[in-house]
Amino acid sequence: MNNKCIYNWPKKDEAILSCFKECYNHVFVAFPPFLKMDGDRGAITFWEKDIVSMHGELLNWSEVENLIGIESASNINEAMLFSFKYKEKEEYRINFEKLMKYCGENNIYWPEEARIDPFVACAVMCALSGEGYKSVVFDFHALKEYVEINEYMTPATLPVSKQFYPMHLYTPDGFFLMTSNHDYYYYLIASRDFELLEKVINEGRIEGFFVNEGDMPNWHVDDSRVIKFS
Repeated sequence: MNNKCIYNWPKKDEAILSCFKECYNHVFVAFPPFLKMDGDRGAITFWEKDIVSMHGELLNWSEVENLIGIESASNINEAMLFSFKYKEKEEYRINFEKLMKYCGENNIYWPEEARIDPFVACAVMCALSGEGYKSVVFDFHALKEYVEINEYMTPATLPVSKQFYPMHLYTPDGFFLMTSNHDYYYYLIASRDFELLEKVINEGRIEGFFVNEGDMPNWHVDDSRVIKFS
């Protein structure tokens, strides 16, 4: 598999599809969940699975929209991007401050940037198992771990490496890739096979939208394009 496909991420002024065009025809912007804890747990990662399972509740983006009164998934994305990558975008500030205030007061953790969480990873892997895949690769800056998969696996059964948490997840044949990047709070899922990508999204119940020509890393899309699961 071409390493460029694994580690690519669109530049701020580059369309998402253009970034992947040498390797993939189809890309999906995936919304990883927020995490609501039952109290102040300090700094915690989604990969502290026992604590998260006992004391946490996953919230999808549409739930967060309703709780906070933010208009759309695009506004949530812009609010989170303002924290690091797009501080020059003053129009993002209002929703950023609203999101920060509500999450801080209610023990809600944002999705983790540059790290694929175990809940989305497990949902993707279970769907890939149904397509005959026996393993995937967890990758963090070229440190690789092959992980066996089956349709009955749960987040609790995923291995936690002492060296790294996965930044990229892909099939050994290169047909499917899920990737994250620093300072961005969504994942990009790419495939050469649209039916495979669609199956993973539906079976994994992964919220997000299929990328169109011209969609940029700081995308703002009509909410009618967003796939939501109740």
